[in-house]
Amino acid sequence: MKLNNSDIAKLDTMVHIFCYARETILLFLIVPLAHAYPVSFHYPRFSKNSKDQPKLEGDAAIVDSDYVIRLTRYLADPDKASGVGRVRSPELIKLYDNITNQLYDFSAKFSFIIFSNHSKHGDGLAFFLASSKLPTTNQIGGGGGFGLMNAGEIAINSEYSFVAVEFDTHYNYWDPTNVNHVGVIVNSVVSNKHVEWSADVSKRKFYHCSIEYSSRNKNLNVSFTGKGFNEEQEEQRFSHTIDLREYLPEDVIVGISASTGAADEEHMLRSWSFSTRYGDAPEKKNNIACGKKAIHYQELEDEVSLVEWVWELYGLKKIIAAADPKLCGQFDVKELEYLLVVGLWCANPDNTSRPSIKKVIKALNFEVPLPILPQNMPSLASLSATTSEQFLPVFPFFRSTG
Repeated sequence: MKLNNSDIAKLDTMVHIFCYARETILLFLIVPLAHAYPVSFHYPRFSKNSKDQPKLEGDAAIVDSDYVIRLTRYLADPDKASGVGRVRSPELIKLYDNITNQLYDFSAKFSFIIFSNHSKHGDGLAFFLASSKLPTTNQIGGGGGFGLMNAGEIAINSEYSFVAVEFDTHYNYWDPTNVNHVGVIVNSVVSNKHVEWSADVSKRKFYHCSIEYSSRNKNLNVSFTGKGFNEEQEEQRFSHTIDLREYLPEDVIVGISASTGAADEEHMLRSWSFSTRYGDAPEKKNNIACGKKAIHYQELEDEVSLVEWVWELYGLKKIIAAADPKLCGQFDVKELEYLLVVGLWCANPDNTSRPSIKKVIKALNFEVPLPILPQNMPSLASLSATTSEQFLPVFPFFRSTG
């Protein structure tokens, strides 16, 4: 078989793409191990007899007869001028990875009642993400702070932080409108963004809320129900762009909090679910253990690729030197060695020497010893004939000229 110049050029391009793909494989194999994993919980209803329960704080209590959590007292204690109640996740939730800077998506859904038969009522409830230094409910008074801030405070100091979605039912001088509204608040009771909420709190009815956070575009998407035409519920929605890493630590409290002040109001939580999941991968230069990115196939040929550089260190028995200096030595040497060597094993130019997925998993679980690789990275030139034969059946644009 004889190839013309055009076919040779196409083959050369495919070989370069193949090399780049190998480097990409290595990128994903040497990601540092995460310090926590995505979590989820789901409470379709609440009962004192349930094994899995969220943490309750302040005035919050389970009402078994209705399978709900009463966040604040209502009329039962007329001498209590104000109150605060919270429900929160059993454990801290990882919002992002501080080493790789990888931000996670999350989804929260809950249904609730806000009710009062008084003309003056308040103050509402809020879904929140907060640092672990959030003061306890007995350290925070009731009123317009939703149990996240003291009444009368506009903004908090730097001791703790929070991002919340408020369902505000009481007008205060800092509010953007004098009617019920839903908004995003960050370390303050002043709304960063809000929409008016068509809720009728004079009727004891359930409302539903869904909050989705996208790590790709940093959008906090909020949808919720309100009173529509002929008393039918209508869906309302808005979104707010915010990079949560700028305001919150990587591990946060997730919860729902409510408060009352001089005016009384009932806040009931009927159901609640929450989940986090991995979002987009961070930039490769921050994501790989060695702190270097692969060389694109269109870049200068004399630049050293990631695979070649790590393989050279392997041949010198100094592969741990590939560790990113940003890690400051804070890694398990055995784990890093296995990640790097297995990465080279998978990126071997000689595809007949690459491991199966089963072997990779066993190696990364330390169930088998590391393979002994060639001291020098196999040359593509020595494999070019074999590589050409492998590519020809796959890509039909290579044609024999005789």
